[in-house]
Amino acid sequence: VSSSTLESLGFCVGPALGGVLLAVSNVWVVFAVTAVCFVWSALMLVPLLRATEPPLTHERPHLLEETTAGFRAIARDRRLRLVVGLFSAQTLVNGAFGVLIAVAAFDLLELGPSGVGYLNAAVGVGGIIGGLVSLALVGHRRLATTFGIAVAGTGGPLLLVGGVPRTGIALLAFGLIGFANIICDVSGFTILQRGTPSEVLAR
Repeated sequence: VSSSTLESLGFCVGPALGGVLLAVSNVWVVFAVTAVCFVWSALMLVPLLRATEPPLTHERPHLLEETTAGFRAIARDRRLRLVVGLFSAQTLVNGAFGVLIAVAAFDLLELGPSGVGYLNAAVGVGGIIGGLVSLALVGHRRLATTFGIAVAGTGGPLLLVGGVPRTGIALLAFGLIGFANIICDVSGFTILQRGTPSEVLAR
């Protein structure tokens, strides 16, 4: 929940800060500040280099076995195959969605370059609301129905945009997609953690 909510905040706050910075400076300054932020994020991981790991108590595992362990765990378990398959479909739609935001802003709604920012902001606002709502999912034992509905919600609202190409409808639809994305992540990743053997969970 925390991770997904922070991601949604980034969707809202990041473009807004970038826009303000661009308004008072120029493009190369925005790129430079972005690069510095990435370097700063990487430096935050430096303390992990000093973390000590427990010594291996058995023979060093074989590289091929380790790298394929997660795939083999998914192949053996019908439930994991379903969840990972739905996540894969959702990821495919999300990839197309990144392009559709620009297409909708420029060609469908004729909002121009600023329209891309508005539509992205709608996704972020929906995600923040979804993050708050997803707090209610903590501790729930049955999340499969919620996950299924959320997966449908990550793509379904696009039908509204295509059917009724109006700015208000698009902002609502993109907000619903942001909302559904967070619910999908929280419920789906929780299901994965509950259903995956702990020795291959990181894979």
